[in-house]
Amino acid sequence: MYNPIYISGPIKAALIKYPKAESVAVHLRIKAGSNYETRDNVGAAHMLEHLCTKNPSLVSGAYGNGKLYGVTSRDNILFLIVGVKKDWHKFIDFLRLIIEYRQFTETDLQKQKLIISQEINRYKSIPEKYITRISYKNIFPNSRMAILNSGDVAEINSLTLRKIQEFADKSFVRSRMSIVLAGNLNESDVTKHLHKAFSDVRVRGSQTHVILKPNTNFDIQFQCNELNEPSHIKISFIGRRLNHIKRHINDILAHIIKNKLIFELRDKHALTYRVTCESLSSDTFGVLSVYFTVVEKQIVAAVKHVKSIVNENCITEESLHLAKNEILLDYTLNFEKTSIAADFYSEHLLYGNNKITYSGLLSEVAKTKLSQVLKEAKYTFSQQPKMTVLTKSFNTDHLKQDIKQIWNST
Repeated sequence: MYNPIYISGPIKAALIKYPKAESVAVHLRIKAGSNYETRDNVGAAHMLEHLCTKNPSLVSGAYGNGKLYGVTSRDNILFLIVGVKKDWHKFIDFLRLIIEYRQFTETDLQKQKLIISQEINRYKSIPEKYITRISYKNIFPNSRMAILNSGDVAEINSLTLRKIQEFADKSFVRSRMSIVLAGNLNESDVTKHLHKAFSDVRVRGSQTHVILKPNTNFDIQFQCNELNEPSHIKISFIGRRLNHIKRHINDILAHIIKNKLIFELRDKHALTYRVTCESLSSDTFGVLSVYFTVVEKQIVAAVKHVKSIVNENCITEESLHLAKNEILLDYTLNFEKTSIAADFYSEHLLYGNNKITYSGLLSEVAKTKLSQVLKEAKYTFSQQPKMTVLTKSFNTDHLKQDIKQIWNST
């Protein structure tokens, strides 16, 4: 159960069977994220997603009894509908309409500029989210990743309908799409409807291949955080991309480090109320990051603890067993949801890895050995980290030197 049935047709497609499900999830993923923008059209991907999903003239009552969502990431735009089973064909038809719709007006554009500008400013007031967005500036400098995913307000205001429509024409083509349905549906019916809906979509557009060159130096960036106490810290290392053979090992490593950090920083020394370690994998990049909050006067002490944890031998058979059980439980619970399964397979399908399955991933996690995780830890933590600090301090030069001294000490 929860493994895909791949469907041959005009675009990459799959069906995940949920025999008793009364709902269905349909995910249309397009390789059209912000990494495919140029300096001339920064923000076009996010704006296009908004225009398609928040335009009353397009979405009002058009897709049956379901809920429409849009998500723009660095690598793709995801349009998804979750709704009642009987309307699954309407969901497909509407997603087909989205990719050909170009009747946006100047009024539509100006409304979405106002909304997105508020969204950008709101995220700046949520340090847990904002720090991730700005951390890419010193992980992948000299690339589109160094700019906010949505663009900043000035860049949003410079967008024109022509730029957005050109971006859509370049990106909304068959060769850059995948669609996955999850629910109690008939394979033959789904196959026929996908052929009917997508056969006349333009085959190819621009096939720009994004190559990111990470910063290999030790680097710290500071940003003033006057409104929030405590300070927020993110320490990042280059991880594994989505299709890398060791991606699941990187996920296990992140879980082990997270558990150790919670014990040391929060439970033992009370330096933080929130700490985590996450492995984020995408088509063009992978990042393993430690994130924690700490009062300003304890920043150096907390960094010292983190450094000792990623350097010491905290990876044991016991910690590995715990991490694997946590991951296996998370996957098992998550895949009970049709939307999670559709998201998982639409991403892997789009980026050419249809060999990864739910059951296969569980098997790989379960059989991962301690020696493999230790080797992955050596690869990851031998890197020079990239740090982002949101703090009230105005004496950041002194703080930067203290952190560098701590991290570079033996």
